[in-house]
Amino acid sequence: MRPQSIVQFERLYILGIVLSLAASVWTFGHGAELLPAGAPPQAVAMLPWVAGFGIVIGLAINLCLLFFIAHRGSEVAKWIFVILFALGVAGVLRGFGHSVVVLPLAPRLLSLCHVIIQGVCMWLMFRPDARSWFRR
Repeated sequence: MRPQSIVQFERLYILGIVLSLAASVWTFGHGAELLPAGAPPQAVAMLPWVAGFGIVIGLAINLCLLFFIAHRGSEVAKWIFVILFALGVAGVLRGFGHSVVVLPLAPRLLSLCHVIIQGVCMWLMFRPDARSWFRR
């Protein structure tokens, strides 16, 4: 039986994935408007493909991490999650600062909520009852 921390991790991580998808879909729908003025037409034409590919790859990575952490107790997946979380925090902080593409407030807030949820998920993975889950 899975520890309570891992069950809570799974639920929160799914919520985080949904928030991330919501931010990605919103951004995808407004992508051309977010490009800097004078962007080459080729960049505008490729944007839906690149953004769509990024959304699919991001979802696949998140679902794999969810499965291997919440159902297999993979120590490797746990540490990959920690590294990606650190990169995500850096990305959100950069997004609130100076960036080439400035996102509107709604997707930035969704991204911030997603990172906060991931922080709670990371804390849940390191709780005492979850340690045994990763050592089995």
